[in-house]
Amino acid sequence: GRAYSQARLLRERMGYAGELRAAGQVYIDQIPFMLRCGFDSFSSTQKGFAEALAKARTLFSVVYQPTGDGRATVNQLRLQHRRSVAA
Repeated sequence: GRAYSQARLLRERMGYAGELRAAGQVYIDQIPFMLRCGFDSFSSTQKGFAEALAKARTLFSVVYQPTGDGRATVNQLRLQHRRSVAA
């Protein structure tokens, strides 16, 4: 959890635009969440990690929590839809 928070702080509050690399015990099921928090580079020797990383980049089509990755949350998308229907 702490690495997620640190990555978000670096990206969103401090404006860090360099590489954030996750190394060591990077679990495949955590990759989508690490990407959302600002990690953009990974170092792992786990079998199938590259394939899991590619899949994780497109795993979720809608997100609920806002982060600094620029993706609109489901609430923002709903509001945009309602505004377009009302117009």
